[in-house]
Amino acid sequence: MVETKTQDYWEDLSKKGELENSITSEVEQLLKKYTEAGPNGIINFNTKPFSFLNEFFTVLSEELDAIFSKYRNLNQKEISQKKDQSTTQILDLLTTVHIKKISCEITFEAYSLLKLFKALDKIVSEVQIIIRPE
Repeated sequence: MVETKTQDYWEDLSKKGELENSITSEVEQLLKKYTEAGPNGIINFNTKPFSFLNEFFTVLSEELDAIFSKYRNLNQKEISQKKDQSTTQILDLLTTVHIKKISCEITFEAYSLLKLFKALDKIVSEVQIIIRPE
C-alpha cells in the first residue's frame, strides 16, 4: 500500500516555498542596493587587506532584522539560521564585487600595452581610449 501526503501537507509545503521566495527576493534587493552603492561606506580602505567597516555590519544586521521581522510564522531558530545564511551570502558577493575590484593589481610591461592598443587601433575605429597616470 502506498501512503500519500495529505492536502494540508502540500499546502504547508507550498506556503513555505512562497515564504522562501519572498525572503530571497528581499535579500536580493538588499544585495543589489549594496552592489550598486559602490565600496564607499562598506569597505575599510585603511586596512590591508581591505575589510568591511564595523558600521556596515551593524546596518546590514539591522536591515536583515527588518526583513525577517515581517515573517511571524518563522521561529527564532529559523530566523537566526536564515539571517546567518543571508549575511554570509551578501558578504561573499560583496567581497567579489567590491574588495576584489579595488585590490586587484595587474602588472605588465608598458610596451606590451602599446602593442595591444596599436592592434586594437587597426581593428576598432569607434572607441576612444584615454590613458591617465592615475
